[in-house]
Parts: sequence; C-alpha cells; structure tokens
Amino acid sequence: MGYILNIETSTKVCSVALSLKGSLVSLHEIKDDKYVHSEKLNLLIKNCMSEGGIDYKQLSGVAISSGPGSFTGLRIGVSTAKGLAYALGIPIISVDSLSSLVEVFKNSSVPKKEDLIMPMIDARRQEVYTMAIHCMGEQIIPISAQVIDASFFNRFAKDITLHLIGDGCEKFDGKFNYKNIQFNTSVISSAIGMIELSYNKFIKNDFEDVAYFTPKYVKEFHFN
Repeated sequence: MGYILNIETSTKVCSVALSLKGSLVSLHEIKDDKYVHSEKLNLLIKNCMSEGGIDYKQLSGVAISSGPGSFTGLRIGVSTAKGLAYALGIPIISVDSLSSLVEVFKNSSVPKKEDLIMPMIDARRQEVYTMAIHCMGEQIIPISAQVIDASFFNRFAKDITLHLIGDGCEKFDGKFNYKNIQFNTSVISSAIGMIELSYNKFIKNDFEDVAYFTPKYVKEFHFN
C-alpha cells in the first residue's frame, strides 16, 4: 500500500506522522522540555494509526530520525522503530534529523534559490549539530558538531541570506550582528519533514539492517 510510519525523536519534540505514498495521513506530536519520549511515543504512534484508520499489518515500512540529536531521544526512537520493523517484518528507513528539519522549513517558507539553510539542533553550550545546504540541495558544510561564534559566519558571503533554523539557533538569536542572517526559531523538528525523504528511500529500496542499525550520534557516545 505504501503506508510509512515516520518517527522523529532527535530533539525535545516527540513526533509521529503516518504517510501514504509521500502524503501526510495523520500527525501527532508533543514538545516538552522534560523529554517525554519514553512515556508518549507509543501513545502518539497509536493515535496516528487510529486516526489513519489502518492496522499495523498495513504498514509498508517504518522511518526513523537517525540523528544527530539527543542521545536518549535517538535511542528510544530507534529501539521503537526496530521493534516495529522486526515484529511486522517490514523495512526500516533512516532519515537524518537535519535534512528532515530542512524539509520542515521548506514546507513553511519559500527561500530564494541562492540562499543557504543551516539547520541547528542543540548540542549543549555554544555547540550545535548542523550543516549548511543550498536551497537547491548542494551541501556546503557536511553534518557535524560545530561551535558557533561570530567568526563562524565569516566563511559565508555577506550578500547571501543564511537561514538558521531549529531549536539550536534559539540561543544565538540576537547575539550576532549580521544583516544577512535570519533566525527561524519557530521551525522545529517534526516527523512531517521526514515524509517525502522516507518515501523516496522506500521506492528505491534504500533500507537499513534492522538488526545492526544504530543512531548516527556524530559526537562520541558514552554509556553511563
């Protein structure tokens, strides 16, 4: 059928979207500073399935935000996605959380083709998980953890608008006096940004190994 369950847990937002052939069917999400993913994720999944009017056996795949982002959030999301994929015998699809965030922004804005988009997910202190990408798709800075200060932006041409998006850019809003930088703090991570990306991977059979797939933390992960 082409039903895909999209799960985004890389930030404080716990988000689930059910899609059919690249189109949204139902969306349920919650943002909480206390990280309620372990408590709410299964309920959000149940609500999406119920609203969509389908049974779990009708799912063709499950897509998961692969990171970077919150270590705990990613582990919860990936564990849930792997459990569903294994139990239902369906493929698991990974979508990096920064590309998904870019899609959320594009759904709500129409930037110029020469503009740059820089999605940012908080990585504590002055550091964020980020990348820089042209609106037309060319990646300028690969996915990485970056310390953001005034000198960081000197690498970009001053006549090109740079759109900073996501929860990671909130802590820098108003700190840098660059006329070409736009802060889009209202653009937050959501499973709705995964829908087109996950469907494109689905039709290409671009799947992960259910048994061995792990989140892409970017920064080194230490078990407590």
